[in-house]
Amino acid sequence: MKVFVIALIAALIPLKAASDEVRPGIMRTPDSRFESLKDFDFEPNYMNIQGLRIHYLDEGPEDGQPVFLLHGQPTWGYLFRHMIPPLADAGYRVIVPDMAGFGRSDKPAEKEDYSYPKHIKIMSELVKRLELSDAVFFGQDWGGLVGLRVVAEIPDRFSHIVVSNTGLISAEGIRARIGYPLLKLAVWWEGEKTFEE
Repeated sequence: MKVFVIALIAALIPLKAASDEVRPGIMRTPDSRFESLKDFDFEPNYMNIQGLRIHYLDEGPEDGQPVFLLHGQPTWGYLFRHMIPPLADAGYRVIVPDMAGFGRSDKPAEKEDYSYPKHIKIMSELVKRLELSDAVFFGQDWGGLVGLRVVAEIPDRFSHIVVSNTGLISAEGIRARIGYPLLKLAVWWEGEKTFEE
């Protein structure tokens, strides 16, 4: 029993140390957790959007064509650490946000705060406030799903789109409620595939 209690306490300590409650229902990972990360010595920037502190990187020349890199789940801006320097060195202004709940951005406790529309609104607001124009959008995984909707909301801010390991959800209503389960059934029916297939 003693070993179990010690193991339980040891398991809970990192959870408490991993984030601090900055106000009721909003957690924030302390800056100390981001110190000395390999290949990630970029200067943090923050913007308050919808009551959340949203973190983003802004690297390269201010007058360079913006490249907006949006991460997927369960990653954060660290995903792009090897892309940022070459893009900035090539003269691009590289913008890399952490979506709400990820990286240095605030982490709401309520599940509803992570809705698809809310992520879109927050990222759209970030793009507008940064006054990005002629931007290249690159979205990976969930970042592509969110970012493609951001581009659709404010298309005049973007000139190019690049996506990786992503798609765009377009079905609504009955088509979505029936179509997605049918797609899952079709994938299951086909079974496992080899790399060559």
